[in-house]
Amino acid sequence: MDTYTIIASPDAGGVYISQVRAVSPLEAFLRWSDKMLEESTLPDFNARQFKEDVAFEVETSGPVAVDGTEQVWCLSLVSMWVHLVKTAVLDGN
Repeated sequence: MDTYTIIASPDAGGVYISQVRAVSPLEAFLRWSDKMLEESTLPDFNARQFKEDVAFEVETSGPVAVDGTEQVWCLSLVSMWVHLVKTAVLDGN
């Protein structure tokens, strides 16, 4: 599995950074969203709305590669922008 750094910018303000291990950008996004549901410290975080936003985004487009970069993806949720950066590639994938 690789390490992905997630940089989230909620509409409410602030920047939140976390990391997950996954085999693909889509899996990294899904692991991060599960982590957010369990550990969110965002003010006024609506877990139900977040879960609906994630499900919609996964079904419609998923992570989109950022033009002009390598190993960087972006997601636009209703309540925040999310960037995924593959920050470590482990041997044996």
